Amino acid sequence: MVLRVSFRQILEEKSKPWRLALISGEKGLDREITRQDLHRPGMFFLGYREFFPAKRVQIIGQTEIAFLSSRPSAERRKILADFYLTGIPGVFVTRGLLPPGELVEESEKAGVPTALTSLRTTTFTHLLSDYLGFLLAPSQVVHGTLVSVFGAGVLITGKPGIGKSETALCLVRLGHSLVADDLVRIIRFPEGHLQGTLGGPPELRGFMEIRGVGIVDVKQVFGRGAVKDSCEVNLVLELVEKEPGILLEPDRASQEFLGVEIPSIRYPMRPGRDMATIVEVLALDVLARGSGEGAEENFSRKLRRLLGGD
Repeated sequence: MVLRVSFRQILEEKSKPWRLALISGEKGLDREITRQDLHRPGMFFLGYREFFPAKRVQIIGQTEIAFLSSRPSAERRKILADFYLTGIPGVFVTRGLLPPGELVEESEKAGVPTALTSLRTTTFTHLLSDYLGFLLAPSQVVHGTLVSVFGAGVLITGKPGIGKSETALCLVRLGHSLVADDLVRIIRFPEGHLQGTLGGPPELRGFMEIRGVGIVDVKQVFGRGAVKDSCEVNLVLELVEKEPGILLEPDRASQEFLGVEIPSIRYPMRPGRDMATIVEVLALDVLARGSGEGAEENFSRKLRRLLGGD
């Protein structure tokens, strides 16, 4: 499936942090962007137009503006008219540079959105490329609750009513951050890693449904730091019911999302257990394993040494 982002979405989400201002082409705000790669059209302006990547967002910086400003008005208008009629999804002019009037006019005429940013070209290019890469990366939506615990993303899964949201709420109360509740979008970005974010509408970010309580606005109750937009997914914790009379211990395995495997644990829910503290310990263990060896390996190594087997 080809994923798409609109120019409008970029402006709505990033106008403030990236200091963006639309200057023309408003009727084309819903043009779709399907490529992460960006392009600077200097060669097109010089007349070399073969292999021009018309599906990429175009970045105009100081070099392009200087060249356009050096050309007579009629020539400049012809270059820009041809440029905006290629079907490009949109244009950003960087460094707070004032574009020539012909650029604004041809952008408006072709219905191609053009925006200004005061950020330097290199800085803006990196930000936009990473942002598009994240949004356009392969993804899937799963049921569960994602919490960032000590910087490790723990995806809590299990059947309805098992206690996923309640466990997450206890973790938030301890100072950790909610990323998504109920619907979690898993994204493969960068390659070989998994990121998690809200799988539903952005307007529902930070809301949780707790059985017996109702809807909780986590940001309003616990503060802005209690909610994060996204985090890396490092562990899947599946909560399961403990059957009476059967001793069920945690079961370590792995789970695959989008071709990437991450550790998973099936953990039995038992009355009286402090699940929030257990999740904290599991998150710290995952981080320790990522930087070396886990507790079991460390214990076994030291035990062998004590017994003279090392």
